[in-house]
Amino acid sequence: MAGFDELDTNRVSGSEFATFTESADNMSAILRLNLPDYTRVAMTILQKVFVQSGKSRMENALYRGPLDARQKQLIPVVLENLEKQGAIRRIRRRDATLWAPNRGMSKRVWTILDAPTTTKDDLVLG
Repeated sequence: MAGFDELDTNRVSGSEFATFTESADNMSAILRLNLPDYTRVAMTILQKVFVQSGKSRMENALYRGPLDARQKQLIPVVLENLEKQGAIRRIRRRDATLWAPNRGMSKRVWTILDAPTTTKDDLVLG
C-alpha cells in the first residue's frame, strides 16, 4: 500500500487524514487526564463509537473497560445527551441496543479528542 506521500494528488483530493490509534493507551490516557467524570465518560464513548472499527457499538460494550463504578453510572445520561445533540443514534435490535456515530459530526469529534483538556464543546461538557 502506498504511503500518504506517494498518493497521486490528482486522484485524491478533498480528503482528510487523521491519526488516532485504537490502542488501550488512548482510552487510558483519557481517563488519566484531569477532567470531570462526565467529560471522561463522554470522551470514552465518543472514542469507542467514532474511532474504533465497525459501524456501531453494542451498548453493553460501552460499560466495559477502565471506567469506575461512579463513571459507569453516568453512561446513560451521557448517551442521552449525545443522542439529543445528534452525535450518536440509538439502534434498537430485538436482543440488543446499538449506538452508531453520526459521521457528519466526525470532524467535531476528532477536534474534541485531539484537545481533550482544552475543549469547550458542549458534547463533552454536559
